[in-house]
Amino acid sequence: MARKSNFGTFMTAFFIGGAVGATIALLLAPRSGESTREMVQDRSRDVRDQAVVRFEDARETVSKTVNDLKNSTAQMIETGKDRAAEMKERGKQAAREARQQAAENILE
Repeated sequence: MARKSNFGTFMTAFFIGGAVGATIALLLAPRSGESTREMVQDRSRDVRDQAVVRFEDARETVSKTVNDLKNSTAQMIETGKDRAAEMKERGKQAAREARQQAAENILE
């Protein structure tokens, strides 16, 4: 899980760094003010759109992980309940056998 978190952090930093670098390059490029503003606006929209897509992907991943954990936990709980019931029954059987053995020893 930590690996995915580190990758997500890396990718976020990568995109932010790219956006900052591209913005600086656009601002330093020899263009007219209007042309530069249009390019910055276009690039800003692109970055925003990418951020929205990444956010949606992250939300879907988190949602899937939460659902997987819920299902896994429910399955573990059921397995635990089944094992507990089995152990309880084994304990009852052992107690019955011990009582029967004790009764037989008393009668002898």
